[in-house]
Amino acid sequence: MVETIDLAIIFKRTKDKNDNEYFTPFKIVEGYYDEEDELFVDKSDNTYHHICEFINNGNVFGCRKNISKLIAKNPNITYNELKRKLLLVAKDFKYIRKNDNQFEIIVVSSEQQERKYQDIDTRKHEEYIDGPFENSQEEQQNEQRDKELSLTIANSSNNKISNPQEIYNLITKRIIGQNEAIKTIITTIILNNSGLLEKNNMLVIGPTGVGKTAIFLELSKIFNLPLTIFSVPGLSQAGYVGRSVDEILKEIILNSECNIETAERSIVILDEIDKISYKGHDDGKISTSGVQNELLKLIEGQVRWINISGKNYRIDTSNITFIGVGAFQELYENNKHQAIGFESHNQPNKTKINNEKIIDLGFKRELVGRLPVLVQLNSLTKENIKDILKTEGNIFYQNIKRLEELGIICENTDFLYELIAEDALKKGIGARGIKTTTSKIFSNIFYEVLSNPNTYQSLIIGENILTNPEDFILHKKSIKKRTRI
Repeated sequence: MVETIDLAIIFKRTKDKNDNEYFTPFKIVEGYYDEEDELFVDKSDNTYHHICEFINNGNVFGCRKNISKLIAKNPNITYNELKRKLLLVAKDFKYIRKNDNQFEIIVVSSEQQERKYQDIDTRKHEEYIDGPFENSQEEQQNEQRDKELSLTIANSSNNKISNPQEIYNLITKRIIGQNEAIKTIITTIILNNSGLLEKNNMLVIGPTGVGKTAIFLELSKIFNLPLTIFSVPGLSQAGYVGRSVDEILKEIILNSECNIETAERSIVILDEIDKISYKGHDDGKISTSGVQNELLKLIEGQVRWINISGKNYRIDTSNITFIGVGAFQELYENNKHQAIGFESHNQPNKTKINNEKIIDLGFKRELVGRLPVLVQLNSLTKENIKDILKTEGNIFYQNIKRLEELGIICENTDFLYELIAEDALKKGIGARGIKTTTSKIFSNIFYEVLSNPNTYQSLIIGENILTNPEDFILHKKSIKKRTRI
């Protein structure tokens, strides 16, 4: 086997409605150039002619690239990412044959303009293909969209208010099954930062693994607001040993890079706030009731001086959006036996929670009153989890894409969506169960694939994969002999 030293862009030929032939890039292959036969040979010994040759059938290549030079020119991205970006950039072009040794390389721009270069002198085209690669066009569009949606102080002072519908459309592509809750959260944060109404804090309730924290992680990026996630259990009231509420303010300031103006408009998640309930009586837990009093002062707005590394910072909490987040599992226990079996996996939890139920659980009425926007997230259904599995960035999606990058196609993903969703629901931890189940499925598969590189081309996973880690079949690549033309 000849050492792999080059990448080549492989083209497929297409004809337009006028029967004109043109070529479009569709994949990247690794291999070497055979100087004698003037062919590109990939690692499986498939051969490709150059697109300038008049060949009626067969595969064609162009834009052969030296791997080491490409990596040297683009040192900050991984090899697989380099190949992906190389293909994305190449797809900006359409290649049209004109005669025996000449092509028009047409660059289609967003302004619907076309720049034409001749294949006789393609230096500009080569420089464009080589990089250095910036973000892909899709990535640039996403960044621009997030930038346009960002809510800044300047926007607020000029009475420019973010469009909640645009933000909703973006978030619901990433967070599944919580549409109504997302609408409420988006609107509250926009109004809090617009100055149109008095600030409202939130109490967000829902089972584990349904996206409570994930929603705010996404929104903090879009709104360009610092996000602090602070675990409430372990806090103590003033005068007792333990972490004080000043620790929350320290984290807020540090997460805002010590910019107080930024810190005073940030988002703060008081995580696991349900763990500080006192069940309606103190029963000796003086600190539990006292911690609620300390949080009450912080949430309703106060000025405090915080010392960080010998420097004092004055921070006013009046405009910080505080969000109490918790599972509040006790509130769901009365309903846990009402839906049994398969149907319970496909119906959202119908338990309705109100302020009085939270107060009865052991929260001070004053504290609940300072978290007036009550948001209840749904339990995930099987269909919700199947939709999550299909979203980009999900761990299952990443596993399938990594296999594709290694030249292996998984042939029964629809079956896997069903299998993983059912197993995740049985675990009772929402979307968090996806990672555990996915890792269990793919661990032995990747062991085999990485132990035998460039050997397999397809994968079929068996129905017993969760109980038998060896229940899968990897089909080897068919060997094609090299032909001389």
